[in-house]
Amino acid sequence: MSVLYALFVLLVSVLLLVRVFCPYVVYDVLFVLKGVRVAMRMRTFRSSSPCYSILDCFLDAVKKHPEKKFVVFEGRSYTYSEADQLSSKAARVLLQHTELQEGDTVALFLGNEPNFVWIWLALCKLGCTAALLNSNIRAKSLLHCFTCCGAKTLITGADLQEAVEEVLPVLKQQEVRVFQLGENRLPKAAVINHERVWLASFLQRMSGVRTDDVIYVYLPLYHSAGFLMGLTGAIERGITVVLKRKFSASQFWNDCRKYNVTVIQYIGEIMRYLCNTPKTDSDRVHNVRLALGNGLRADTWAEFLQRFGDVRICECYGATEGNVGLVNYMGKIGAVGRANSVLKVTQGLK
Repeated sequence: MSVLYALFVLLVSVLLLVRVFCPYVVYDVLFVLKGVRVAMRMRTFRSSSPCYSILDCFLDAVKKHPEKKFVVFEGRSYTYSEADQLSSKAARVLLQHTELQEGDTVALFLGNEPNFVWIWLALCKLGCTAALLNSNIRAKSLLHCFTCCGAKTLITGADLQEAVEEVLPVLKQQEVRVFQLGENRLPKAAVINHERVWLASFLQRMSGVRTDDVIYVYLPLYHSAGFLMGLTGAIERGITVVLKRKFSASQFWNDCRKYNVTVIQYIGEIMRYLCNTPKTDSDRVHNVRLALGNGLRADTWAEFLQRFGDVRICECYGATEGNVGLVNYMGKIGAVGRANSVLKVTQGLK
């Protein structure tokens, strides 16, 4: 009996010491295990021939749960099966009305709408590279983007027709094909290969997004945050995307309640905008359990939690072309990430 008691005291003492001197050890272990699983998957993807792409992941999701909602947009929902059919239809139209060949680069000049997703998937199916253009750029900046990406085909929407017509004479001189759908600092282009797409897409998995979650994507799809961390990350998880044309502080929580959103993204001052909205009795009436993003100030972080309830915030640090990424998986207010022992070794952090 005395031996068991001594072992019990020893165990409690060790746990107390760990809690005092290594308070995040459990978080570290769980995060490293997730990282190992991701690294093993990446190794498998690299060794496959041809490489396993995000398109392959999408097609596997279509087979696994064809009737599951993939995109919800302005009250209309599209299943994974419907998205596959619509993207295949778009691919056939592009083949019939353009001179696209495998390996060509195509510029997408579209806002946040389902057509963006279908056309991107269609281009993937055709073996073409998609250049995602900021839908807010005009004139000189728009022309600069064509020079950077080397595209000879532009796909745009009716809502951006005026912007395209403004530069149409120059585009014609460059023999750029404009394909329109039914509906002072120059931008900098970034080349994203399949490995980079996967690394960014795995952020949702590393942050704790589950396969039954619903993510709210209102950040622009032409940006890596909305496209990689949001859309392709959702494909990797096989979850539902509630797509919004643009951010609206006044409609944010109503949308979350209406569509049963459980995961939200943020960037920059988005959370401060939400905190600045008038307080209501329903501030904590929602199912959002996780928020992931970057650029959240410590004071806004604390205010957001106090007002909107127990939402796990996963602050991240990284850049599209950077070589280091950090994740604040412990939920420590104000921290942009945690450099555990494994990261210090593998990424050379100090």
